[in-house]
Amino acid sequence: MNRIRSFVLILIASIIALPAGAQAFGAGISAGAVKLANGASQTDLNGIIGVAPASWLSITATLSEVHIAETVSGSTATSNGVGDLPIAIGAARTFPGRGSVELGAALDLTLPTGNSGAGLGTGSTAASAGLGIGGSPTPRLRFAAAASRSLTGDAGTSALSPSRATSLAFEGQYAFTPRWSGALSLIADVGPADSALALDRSIGIGGRYEVHGPVAFTLDAARGLTSSSPRWAIVIGFGTTFGGNNPAGGELSSKRLAHAVSKSVGRGQGSGKVGRHP
Repeated sequence: MNRIRSFVLILIASIIALPAGAQAFGAGISAGAVKLANGASQTDLNGIIGVAPASWLSITATLSEVHIAETVSGSTATSNGVGDLPIAIGAARTFPGRGSVELGAALDLTLPTGNSGAGLGTGSTAASAGLGIGGSPTPRLRFAAAASRSLTGDAGTSALSPSRATSLAFEGQYAFTPRWSGALSLIADVGPADSALALDRSIGIGGRYEVHGPVAFTLDAARGLTSSSPRWAIVIGFGTTFGGNNPAGGELSSKRLAHAVSKSVGRGQGSGKVGRHP
């Protein structure tokens, strides 16, 4: 854990020192919390690094320190440690002309660096793929839509993502000032679910404040609408990248949320093992 905190401190220093025009390197930190449908709670402290080898390509990796707690039969079990390691690869192209329409694709890989025996990870490599489209009918208003699906069955890539269903995200973003922007989002899963439970549905809000150049503060929150959805989730972030390489217009609020809470208790092969350390 001390190594992760040191890593986060180094990232903070890198963010502060980042030149306003730098595009090839990005760094960020985020803290996320989620209350899952089974009553378990999870918090993540994340350090994020990113690179852009080309104007159309971006790659980020997120190192997480995870705390999870689950109450069973009146007793609370907890686990703490390093979570799984997600790597997000995004490619996008913006077409010239009215609306600044952007098309893109994303591939999310998760490496099993967490202790699945303690509920801190899935215990297997996971992958999901996504497609998106975005556009700006006015300089201040932008709409985006994205679809993603796990490629590896039960092992998803986020505590907020389903294992088998296809996840759809719809979002509207509005720039109130050159620095302040807000977003409203709807996330809906379609297709086969993990079990007989209802498919996940949630609504979210987000905000972004640009401090200087590419450096920004973010705040995102979501509330579940169905019995199987996470009850709520909230994430705060600071930096130039937040792990969610969304293929439609940079980073959606819903993607920042999803990338800040790693797959673990109750949402993958690591479920039901909180507090057990082999």
